[in-house]
Amino acid sequence: MAFFTFTSDPAKYAGVPQKTFAITNAGSERNILFTNNVKTCFVVTFYDKENKTGALLHIDNLTLFAESFKKIRKNFERNKTNCDQLEIKLIGGYQTSKKAYSNILNELTQFTTSPIEETVFKKRELSNKELSKLRRSYRKYQIYKDDKKKQAADKINQIVANESYSQITLDTQTGDVSITSQFEYLLPLEEQKKCKAYSEKAFKMINLIETIADSDVTKIENIKEFNLKHTLALTKVFDGISREKSYYQS
Repeated sequence: MAFFTFTSDPAKYAGVPQKTFAITNAGSERNILFTNNVKTCFVVTFYDKENKTGALLHIDNLTLFAESFKKIRKNFERNKTNCDQLEIKLIGGYQTSKKAYSNILNELTQFTTSPIEETVFKKRELSNKELSKLRRSYRKYQIYKDDKKKQAADKINQIVANESYSQITLDTQTGDVSITSQFEYLLPLEEQKKCKAYSEKAFKMINLIETIADSDVTKIENIKEFNLKHTLALTKVFDGISREKSYYQS
């Protein structure tokens, strides 16, 4: 399993913030794509086993995923990939995300005739009781050592497993998609910014996502224009794998 932690070699990984996608291949230094903290969001992975090229897209509620799918398809076609032979996986979402799921699935069926492997609606929002237990366990984890620390970690993992996928990775050398809910692989936003597995371009995306999160989207008059401006600003950065081995290269 190719999960990323701060003890991993960051030169092998390409971190994908929410709302964005990245494409890479087995010949790139950064040949493993990963994303973190998938709750109500969806992640779509695409893999061309013949050319060992893969893409990972992290979709939140402001992502214009149809535009992202077009860019991903364009990149694969540049590499002479038949998109009807891609291995595609759709992961994530709460039961409350069913409308988004339906829209994503509809776009994917237009993107490809390949079967789509689904791992959806397995997580849910935590109850207040669970949140209280989680906070207590985090405090214990921070102050305890040895066996007590491990016990606290086990309790955290039990609770986090109900809420989210802490990390999803796509290894383009093998095509393996790995999923974990262990909190050790959950990178907080402030830690992502320090993480060398994210490019400078990705850091800009993370900052923009924070800006969007801080905005009162309900007060923006033209929601579609707002979505288009920010989504394309994010996805555009990762276009062009046919000209570069990965978007991390200068």
